[in-house]
Amino acid sequence: MPQDARLLVKSILSSDNLELFYQMYRSEEKAGKEVILDFEKDYPGVVNEDNVNDILKELKARKKNESRER
Repeated sequence: MPQDARLLVKSILSSDNLELFYQMYRSEEKAGKEVILDFEKDYPGVVNEDNVNDILKELKARKKNESRER
């Protein structure tokens, strides 16, 4: 099982409030989708099933670094 999936399952099993956990997870998924769609506008055809997680991880890291610099 991929590491991300293991972490998700662990988080679900240890959560006291599944509804809140779902809301947070869903919000994160929506934000990730928006980031990928914006990336696709700039770099059409680059994102695929094999690299989408790596691209998303890199874009989130860049956004986090930009936030720290401000």
